[in-house]
Amino acid sequence: MPQGPPALLSKLAGRLELSPSDQRALLAAASPPRHVAKGDHLIEEGQKTTSLVILCSGMARALRTLEDGSQQIVAIFVAGEALNPGELMFPRSRTAISALTPATSLPIPLEKLNQLVSERPTIARALWWETAAQAAIQQEWMVSLGRRSASVRLAHLLCEVSYRLQAGN
Repeated sequence: MPQGPPALLSKLAGRLELSPSDQRALLAAASPPRHVAKGDHLIEEGQKTTSLVILCSGMARALRTLEDGSQQIVAIFVAGEALNPGELMFPRSRTAISALTPATSLPIPLEKLNQLVSERPTIARALWWETAAQAAIQQEWMVSLGRRSASVRLAHLLCEVSYRLQAGN
């Protein structure tokens, strides 16, 4: 799987529907890419929200830890997706996000992101779209958990992830 900013540019073009100029502006605002091994955390639960994090390569999962210490996977991410657009308005992350495979992420500090959003409305619209898409996926997961058998849930998850992987190419 390709890594780094060139791969991210092509994924951003398809996923967030940003112009090349907006893509370059996002990359220019970003901090250096972060490479992690399978199992490493990209975002810790309770960590102060300081940046938008985009997954450049690999796959990741978001976990919520319950009071009894048990954990629930609440999201799966593929390359080209933002890991935390829905949490940008919260002071701290509500989930832990860890790599399911070796991964590369690109953090965009909130201060720079806020400036970009005010200067480039298409970036604001793209973030809104990303947040809405992730909310729709979450809604489908809730339906699955409440109304589908285990085998149908698994089939749906595999189809969803396959679709998202193909959509990023």
